[in-house]
Amino acid sequence: MVPARYSAARGAGFLLAAALLFSTTLPAEEADMRIATLSDGLSQLQFDCEKGVYSLRRASDGRIFVWRSALRVGEWDSRRGYRFTVTREQQPEGGPSLRIVGRRVGAPALVVVFTLRPFLLIRAGIINTTTQPIRLRELHPVWARAAQGGGLFVGPDPEKDHRALTGEGDFVCPALSRRIDAESANLLSVTWLDEPDVETLVLGGLSTFDFQHRAAVEYTRATCLKKDGRKSIDGWVRVFDRTGRRVDPDEEYLADPVYVDCLERDPYHSLEAYARRVAEAMNVRLANYNDYIPECLWYVWAWQRGGRMANTSTGAVAEAARMIDSGIARYAPP
Repeated sequence: MVPARYSAARGAGFLLAAALLFSTTLPAEEADMRIATLSDGLSQLQFDCEKGVYSLRRASDGRIFVWRSALRVGEWDSRRGYRFTVTREQQPEGGPSLRIVGRRVGAPALVVVFTLRPFLLIRAGIINTTTQPIRLRELHPVWARAAQGGGLFVGPDPEKDHRALTGEGDFVCPALSRRIDAESANLLSVTWLDEPDVETLVLGGLSTFDFQHRAAVEYTRATCLKKDGRKSIDGWVRVFDRTGRRVDPDEEYLADPVYVDCLERDPYHSLEAYARRVAEAMNVRLANYNDYIPECLWYVWAWQRGGRMANTSTGAVAEAARMIDSGIARYAPP
């Protein structure tokens, strides 16, 4: 859910996007562009066709959140001698898109599709222009590191009033850290907590039909970039599968998409929005729980690594007492 303060911008953004999409007289295929720009009135993405990198900024104030990120697909890097062509598209699920294809002698063509919905959706892959099958095991649609001139920006100083939240599942508990140094399966968010100018950046995967995702962020004072009074964070999103996907000669393949959101400032709302969008992308109907806190006592027992007492009625009463003592009962009854 986008806060009310964005509702007016959303409406204006729709009109601007419509004007950009339907009034342009440029051909769909725009070879040899220096800078390809995609905007929906809320966000603006720019792809530098000479350097093979892209940046993402918020349209309302021009703040940059992703700066000069590269695209890495297997052993191939968008900054290494590719010549790019750009096609403007309108995706069936909504949102303006740029389809960018990079070609280089002796290597498969790199393909990336950027879509604003209004979050940024990135689908990356290859066209196998070689004569042999390729096993595609790993991609980095986000690769923003200060050592290569790129970075992520959230708030002015990552050492002050910042939190990183991981998004693991199964037997790994999500972790909240004051240090911007984290790696996580599925997704990761970074929030600057300075009210009222809160900022949140969410990085992760939107679907896992073929590949899984990991995201990482790291702040290093000595090497960070400084831009517009803000210090950069290194970050990447990895899309991978240990077995990989076979891509035959002349075949095009795009892996599961990556999700980047810098518009929703509130960290709780941003994660709720992410959950809804993942459910939609994976065709999942989320359970509608009641107002009580659901808890699996089997997990409690497994985490304690002791006897099975926790997974009994007596253990349930004891766990409820621990929940009340922890303070969580102030927000919902156990």
